[in-house]
Amino acid sequence: MKKYRGIIVVVCIVALVIGGLATGTYFLLKPRFIASKTTNLLFEEPSGLSEKQANVVVAEVNEEKVLYEDFFSQLYPYFKQTSYSFNITEDNVNSEENKEIIKNLKIEILDSIIKQRLALQKAAEQGFTLTDEYIENATEQMITAVSQEMENRDISGESGRDYKQEAVETIEAEAAAYGIETEEYYREYAQYLLITDFLEHITKDVEVTEEDIQKYYDEQLNAQQSNPSQLDYADVQLVKIAGTMVKHILIALPQEEQQEYRNLMNQGKEEEAETYLQEKLEVLKPKAQEVLDKVNNGEDFEELLEQYGEDLGMKREEYKDGYFVTGNGEYISSFEEASLALKEGEVSGLVAGSFGYHIIKAYEIVEGGPYTFEEKREEIKVFLDNQEKAFFVDKKMKEWEEASKITKYENRL
Repeated sequence: MKKYRGIIVVVCIVALVIGGLATGTYFLLKPRFIASKTTNLLFEEPSGLSEKQANVVVAEVNEEKVLYEDFFSQLYPYFKQTSYSFNITEDNVNSEENKEIIKNLKIEILDSIIKQRLALQKAAEQGFTLTDEYIENATEQMITAVSQEMENRDISGESGRDYKQEAVETIEAEAAAYGIETEEYYREYAQYLLITDFLEHITKDVEVTEEDIQKYYDEQLNAQQSNPSQLDYADVQLVKIAGTMVKHILIALPQEEQQEYRNLMNQGKEEEAETYLQEKLEVLKPKAQEVLDKVNNGEDFEELLEQYGEDLGMKREEYKDGYFVTGNGEYISSFEEASLALKEGEVSGLVAGSFGYHIIKAYEIVEGGPYTFEEKREEIKVFLDNQEKAFFVDKKMKEWEEASKITKYENRL
């Protein structure tokens, strides 16, 4: 049971992590999702640009013009994110600090567009073009990706939901929030996919050697064993973390009682909070004991979990095999202690906590220790190949830029 159990369903329109090229092609694939005289325009939608302003040329890439409207349509969503992060408002936008932030953001976005245009030009030279059929297929991919993400994250238990229609509505709302037409939004996504296809094509033969893979394993295994605290952040985890895979049936306290307990704790009234919690748990105990009796009488744990379990997290796809408990404080202490004390296949008694009562079953005990080279060879190869492809693309982009005629008009931004 995680300490903070509130679930925020974030629907990512699309995550463009294509075969590990994301790092090397950040500026090429960067989609929306995720004090000059034009400063105030930043607080208006792209559709609010005048025709004169929209047609100002801000860059040229091999004689292809980049117009202000193209630049601003990509700048706008990033400025919204930046202004929120740095608390930039119309009242303080002209401070020296904020002007510098905005200036750097504008240059970054312009450079991003130049790289996109250059990549599209090079793609066209090799037959990668943005046809109506390609846009149509990309549109369908986008809708499918969003609808699947919605379905995977849906823990409401509702039946008959039209995820595809909800996905279309979500995409339309996203486009409207950015001040552009939905069709243009789909077209931009198709453009990102086209660049991705092209980059995958030119890097298809880029790969590392067997010696590179072995060297990575040896060096990283030593580093991870020397510093176990970094295991969670390792690109390829070479040391198993000891822990227990568990599932649990939560007999939950009512939400208002959970909230009252949290309120008391937040006010520093710990003793009062604990007294309150114990009183409410005592009322709930007969219900929890009834479920535990069913478990102890041999009824199927999975069926009882489905019937009585009130932890919505257990219904999420990412936790279909259970929670992996390591004792690192990710879950409330009573839950962790009880989970780690179980033998494989064993079921706990009633475990009290701030969410209610937990009935926990241990599904697998994982012993800590290093993975063998063979166990991790393919994962290391994929990681290193992707890294090498990213380096290749960065190098190729520099070559294209040096061989191209690129003019930037930063004073027009």
